[in-house]
Order: sequence, then C-alpha cells, then structure tokens
Amino acid sequence: KTKIIVPTDIDIKSKWQRAQILSSHCDFDSYEAGRDHYRKTYSKYFEYTGISSDLNGISVLEIGCGHFPGVTYCCNSKGAIIVDPIDSVYIEKCTKDFDATIVHIREAAESAEFRNVDEIWIFNVLSHVEDPSKLIEKCKSFARIIRFFEPINIPKGESTLHSLNLDFFKTHFGDCVKHYP
Repeated sequence: KTKIIVPTDIDIKSKWQRAQILSSHCDFDSYEAGRDHYRKTYSKYFEYTGISSDLNGISVLEIGCGHFPGVTYCCNSKGAIIVDPIDSVYIEKCTKDFDATIVHIREAAESAEFRNVDEIWIFNVLSHVEDPSKLIEKCKSFARIIRFFEPINIPKGESTLHSLNLDFFKTHFGDCVKHYP
C-alpha cells in the first residue's frame, strides 16, 4: 500500500526554520565581494521586471532581501521597507548609505506588518516561504504593483519548500507573467 503523507503546518514551519538557518550564511569573503556579486544579479532582475535604478520618488517594500537588499542599488526612493528574518551586518552597511529611510523588519513576511507602498519586490523568495499563495494575496492588498522574479520548477530541498511552476504565477498574476527560459 502507498501511504500518502500530507505536510502539516508544523512540518512547513519546521522546514522554514531550517531553511532560514541555511540561507543566513553568507559565502562572501568581504562586503565588497558580496555587493559586487549582487549588483550583477539585481541588474538582471531589474532589467526583466522593468525597474529603473532611479526610483523617482516611489516607496518600495522588498521581501526576502537577504544580505544585500536590491533597493539599495537604487536611488531617489521615497523610502523602503525590507522584510527578512536574518540579522546581517551587510544589511546595515548597505542601508546606511541609502538616500532614503529604510526600515528593516526582521521577521517572516507572512507575519510581518506591512503598510501601503507604491511597489512590492519579491526576488527569488517564494519557493522559500511558508505559504507562497497567502503571501502573494497579502502583497496585493498593500501595493498596486508587485514585481517578482522567481525560478520555476526547482526541486524541493532543504531550503526550497515549494516547487513553483508557470501556471502557479499565472493563477495569481494573470497574463502579465513573462517567462524567461
């Protein structure tokens, strides 16, 4: 007989906590090396999602920024909120030179209190959160524009709680979803 095991909220919570431990480690020898690496990464994310490095006075909430928040590669923001449970000295360094106020909320995005902003950014995060659908729906109530860049069809693993596919994103965002193979 085949036994079907349906994960409980406790299983997902436990896996999420383990994933946070794994992702809190930073593999860069220096702040400068990490900053340079992510400059290239965010450059691609921004290109694909239509983000200009000059934010022209908009406010941004960035979810799951890791050690190097994308918004800190931009200028002329009205202000930013970054939501990531990790406590990182690199985040402090990135944000101290930012030209607007940045609030760092150190908790899971699902439980964090959001406020209305012009845009929400989610880059390479949804496969790591406890409930991607719930988080997307939460985001929709706090911003008119949600920009995301996520890998699809990635196998589940220690830090990847969900394998998301193109249909998942089209269900939540409709025809505006673009696929970049």
